[in-house]
Amino acid sequence: MNPLVEKVADLIPDKVRASIKKRTQDSLFSALSKVSGGRHKALLWTYSNFEMNAYSILLRGYFQGLIPLPNMSNGQFVEWHDPEYRGIVPIEDFRARGDLMRVLKKNQSLTDEKRFIVKINTDFKKTIESCAKPRKRTKRTWLTPAFIEAAMQLHDMGIAHSIETYQNGELVGGVIGFAINGYFGDITLFHFVDNASKVAYYHLLLKLKESGFTLHDSGWGNTWFSQFNLINMHREEFKRNLTQAMITHVKMNDVVPKLYF
Repeated sequence: MNPLVEKVADLIPDKVRASIKKRTQDSLFSALSKVSGGRHKALLWTYSNFEMNAYSILLRGYFQGLIPLPNMSNGQFVEWHDPEYRGIVPIEDFRARGDLMRVLKKNQSLTDEKRFIVKINTDFKKTIESCAKPRKRTKRTWLTPAFIEAAMQLHDMGIAHSIETYQNGELVGGVIGFAINGYFGDITLFHFVDNASKVAYYHLLLKLKESGFTLHDSGWGNTWFSQFNLINMHREEFKRNLTQAMITHVKMNDVVPKLYF
């Protein structure tokens, strides 16, 4: 700042300076709200401009029930969304399609080299890095290094979890999610072998039921998760259930649930 301007600014009383600052902020936020389509959308836009970290932005977003999604035209930061309907997988009465149940039953009779082995939180870092690998049709991924680092911090805090599928000792599929008391939010999944992610996800469903979770959020409605009896829940109802789930004391351990047919 120009030294002369600084001297003039120092002459302005603190109350006047605070008033000018407040009017400027109100004016700018009003303009941002108009171009964004409302005050709430303007706030979501501001979230995407924060530096990604576990404590001040990632947890804050999930406490408010927001969804992080990639800005695929940019790839450098995550946009936060608050959709009208959320995809909720029922914890008590989830379903699995017949083809998955056949895979699970057949898996029990396979040789050690071909059998899927499920583990929990054995290698979170490798699991989320595998989820971050670009899909076949695109070289872009929304799991940026900053997001992965923040998720690693949450894993160290016991909040982020990985359900992993191994075959012949190699990690071939898995699911990543965040658990905050009775709330579990799916983040992403991957597979290198057919059905590996489905097997991991089915064990996650069993684990949430066994542990006493009350709300299982898969993000957007009408997605891949529909095969597990997903229902669409309106935003207001979801936020009420989210608040209740987050004050319900539940803890996820690393014991893999047993399958019963």
